[in-house]
Amino acid sequence: DPMEWTATTDPSKMLRGIAFAPKFGFTPAQLYLQAQQVLTAAAIDGNPLRAAQAGSLSMLFRAMRMGDFNPEYNKAIAGIAQRVLGISPDKFMEMYTALRKSGMMNVAGEVSQLDNYFDPKIIGDAKTKVWNFAMIPFTEGERIPRIQGWTTSYLAWRAKNPTAKLTPAVERAITARADIMAGNMTRASNNPVLQGKLTGVVSQWSTF
Repeated sequence: DPMEWTATTDPSKMLRGIAFAPKFGFTPAQLYLQAQQVLTAAAIDGNPLRAAQAGSLSMLFRAMRMGDFNPEYNKAIAGIAQRVLGISPDKFMEMYTALRKSGMMNVAGEVSQLDNYFDPKIIGDAKTKVWNFAMIPFTEGERIPRIQGWTTSYLAWRAKNPTAKLTPAVERAITARADIMAGNMTRASNNPVLQGKLTGVVSQWSTF
């Protein structure tokens, strides 16, 4: 019964995962192919200086994510942002916290070609580490333009509202624009007709 299918038993999701793995796994070129989407954010925003600043901040945010459980590490990264980019630690942490909350740093089964929010693995747990390693070029390449898009969107909003409070409504607006800047490459942008059980499989590589 399709109504009782779960993330790990839905055949359409499993088929999409099986097709996705050999195309994007163990492919170093995917890092460049996915990351070049940062040019879209720069073109949409139209401000090269802001694009450069967003690029620098994006690298710091990615570094931050690897050790943000350590307050001293956070302080050190924020200090770099202040010395190099002139951004106060408070503003830097405001941006990073909102970015983490937005989910734009997370790359999993929501990418449009996979269209599986729950991302069931097509291989057993014993080989999950190999799978994750194989997908590093793709996931990191996909993460770069997402962070760049969100950071650019935030900086554009802050430039127009230098003293405004970052409210949940503003965060949603920033994230919505960031998704556009990142190329609308998540399942949310797929045509609903192509999200069906059968149509989702046969149209996997033609959603964009």
